[in-house]
Amino acid sequence: MSLVALFAIAIASVTADSGSVGLSSFAAIDAQHGDTIHAAIWYPSTSPPRDTTIALQSLRVAPNGDFTLSVARRPLIVISHGTGGDEFGHWDIAEALARAGFIVVTIRHPGDNSRDHSGLGTDRYLYGRSAQVKALLDGVLSDRIWQARIDASRIGVVGYSVGSLTALELLGGRPDPDRLGGYCTAHPADPLYCASPLHGHVTMTGRYTTPTADHRIRSGVLLAPAWSFLFDRAGLAAVHAPLLIERGSRDQFVIEPDNALHIISLLPVKPTTGVIDGATHYSFLAPCGAALARVVPEVCTDPPGFSRSSMHVKLDATIVQFFERTLHRAPKM
Repeated sequence: MSLVALFAIAIASVTADSGSVGLSSFAAIDAQHGDTIHAAIWYPSTSPPRDTTIALQSLRVAPNGDFTLSVARRPLIVISHGTGGDEFGHWDIAEALARAGFIVVTIRHPGDNSRDHSGLGTDRYLYGRSAQVKALLDGVLSDRIWQARIDASRIGVVGYSVGSLTALELLGGRPDPDRLGGYCTAHPADPLYCASPLHGHVTMTGRYTTPTADHRIRSGVLLAPAWSFLFDRAGLAAVHAPLLIERGSRDQFVIEPDNALHIISLLPVKPTTGVIDGATHYSFLAPCGAALARVVPEVCTDPPGFSRSSMHVKLDATIVQFFERTLHRAPKM
């Protein structure tokens, strides 16, 4: 291989940064649907970090810190949270990726977040989330500051719980809401899909009529995937991107084989998969500090003998390695 080729690979690769993690807020407008989309952006920074409390979590970041300059533009990862989450629920994954040289955007989904549940049980929840991610990416990639720092040909997505449905839609998946009724006939006591507020039915308001695919996204990570039974083989036929799927052996909400195992069996390209022994559904959220654990103990409590912090050290490294492998260079033209 020539020195020129070696240099080209070097500048296209993701280079870990020895500095801190910068954190900035961002907002985009989804003009088509009238939503303001709030987000956080995590990035390599040369500014010194400081202890910062955000959303009852103690983080060590550089708020609005200086950006670490590099020869090449950096790949971008967007993280979609689960039901009732927000842009800080996966702060550890965002930090790990930023330390590895990625820029990370974590969305707060309008209509489905810790402050606003108005979209639950509607097409805004089923289809709107992928449209929101696309609008956010449009905003970030057209921003005069961030567009100069991001390699728009190297974008990945992480989705947790219903965020995995969002990720699959962005990668070309087409869920069928009519499959929910059949699922609830088979699992009438399922608390996540077949009880309030859904009662086994998604209200189609007409505001969102189809899922939104974004062909700028090249690979994805699905964590404790939910709503997977809404896909049939035809609904996943267009999903050819590399995928990493991780699930917990003690997930109390997501019933198998109707979710992760269901999509694994139907995807046209075999994904990388993992099962984390002892992990529950909430174990995939970032480790909780004492203040957050007092407010939502059910979210922060793991089974006896299970260490969420230890799990996330390994999980975060696995996610970083996956994106380094799948986004390590721009696609051939």
